[in-house]
Amino acid sequence: MPIDPADLGTIERVIALVIGVADQSAWEGQHALPPASVSQQGATRDAWGLARALSGLCAVPTADLRVLADAAAPADWAASGTWAGVATAAAIRTELDAFVDKLAATPDARGVLTFAGNGGVRSDGFVLAAQDTVDLAGAVTLDEVRAKLSAKLCGRGIVVVLDAAFEAAAPVLQDARLRAIPQPAGTANRHLLRAEDLLLAAAAPYRPAYERKLGLAWRGTWSWALEAVIAQILELPAADRATTTWGA
Repeated sequence: MPIDPADLGTIERVIALVIGVADQSAWEGQHALPPASVSQQGATRDAWGLARALSGLCAVPTADLRVLADAAAPADWAASGTWAGVATAAAIRTELDAFVDKLAATPDARGVLTFAGNGGVRSDGFVLAAQDTVDLAGAVTLDEVRAKLSAKLCGRGIVVVLDAAFEAAAPVLQDARLRAIPQPAGTANRHLLRAEDLLLAAAAPYRPAYERKLGLAWRGTWSWALEAVIAQILELPAADRATTTWGA
């Protein structure tokens, strides 16, 4: 069934898969681009930051919180969740299958799937750039994600956080990096995810999303904002968390 946001504070168990792809050196090398020109410096911190936020908000045990990222948790952060390795395309597909299987076997749990990194557009749909992506033909598509979810969780919505852009021709901003793979303009006509999922996206299709240097570290602005809201929620009494609204 579709997710009612008011129910999120009452769920007893959360199973989460958190993905962050910062290193795009494979793409840069394949396309003779300057080093670090496509890589998303903040995506590893985004992944571990969202894992930590989920652990605090939903008390997700380590066994139910898997993290695919370029590196283990930063030394200055307490690790929340199990580091499952680097987010190659194969690893994303393997972990996504395991995530769906575990949710299917646990009907009372809510699923949370997050991705921080570069998005892309092909003629047949939207894609997520993995650490080893060198062309969009082998990238993980959102059609794949939808199919995996629908195969075993048909009608059962999950929470999805996408801190990526599906737009390559956005304005260049000072001190900001677009979260999209450089590519010709795509023409995909697809929804990002299923109607029953609660999608928290940094941007709509063909709209930009960025990372910036916030304080001393690069961060995806959407991931950083979500963490800030969750931190404020955690300061509230537990009884008030499910009924708090933000903004007008």
